Amino acid sequence: MVDRYDPSYSITKQCRLLGVAKSGLYYEKRLMSDSDKSILNRIDEIYTECPFYGARKIFRELKSRYGIKAG
Repeated sequence: MVDRYDPSYSITKQCRLLGVAKSGLYYEKRLMSDSDKSILNRIDEIYTECPFYGARKIFRELKSRYGIKAG
């Protein structure tokens, strides 16, 4: 575990020794918005019906069925 307040080892050195990316220390998880959840549920519905659809076809289905422009 990285100790941000350790005076003898910098954060960079601690990350290097542990083999972790320094950028991972500063990442803060954001909660997903309700609109994003809704779009993901629509994508799931389309994919469940037609698992052979690719990203472009799913994009077109979102637009034609639900009027959602995503991507």
